[in-house]
Amino acid sequence: FEPYFDGDGRGMLLVSAQELRKMAKYAHEHGLRLMVHAIGDLAIHEVLTGLEGLVERGNPLGHTIEHAEVLNPYLIERIAKTGMGLSMQPNFAGRWSGENSMNLSRLGRDRHRWCNPYKSVFDANIPMGFGSDCMPFEPFFGLRSAISHPVHQERLTPGQAIDLYTHKSRRLLGFGLDEGDVLTLSGNPFDKDTRVVSLSIKGKTVFSKEDDIPNA
Repeated sequence: FEPYFDGDGRGMLLVSAQELRKMAKYAHEHGLRLMVHAIGDLAIHEVLTGLEGLVERGNPLGHTIEHAEVLNPYLIERIAKTGMGLSMQPNFAGRWSGENSMNLSRLGRDRHRWCNPYKSVFDANIPMGFGSDCMPFEPFFGLRSAISHPVHQERLTPGQAIDLYTHKSRRLLGFGLDEGDVLTLSGNPFDKDTRVVSLSIKGKTVFSKEDDIPNA
């Protein structure tokens, strides 16, 4: 695992594989789900090493790696074999990848190619879901980032991006798709000016902004 392209260092490893393994054994004994934050390739490697052989077939406890930004084909294959899910944030690619970007400067072009590789993860059939990490909070920028990824090979279709923000995220969290959940938007979800008009959960309206409802 190489250091940063623009300087020394490999980031901060806060929990070693051995320490994580002890935590994981405790979690398994008590039926607890692990949501492990790991951004760089070395951190992700440590997570996979620490959990190797512990994640039961089918990942019944729903363990996930949060962020999982710097990957490569080898790590993607390892993740697929464990059955763990990935909670990812496409707005990160939209904000920090591309030409003259922070990720390109810090990682170099070879690793930048595999930074936030959504299409590769999707094609590997790894359970995954999208969120925002509050940067920004709403999903629309992330949706646009997912279909216009700076690395063309990693661009998703609009349908795939919407699925990852909706029912695939619910599935990753262990929830089924409730037919009573309805989100109404003011327009195309990939347009910059689109806003949420209303939200119903289990058939009950929990948010409504009637003034933004488009004309029929």
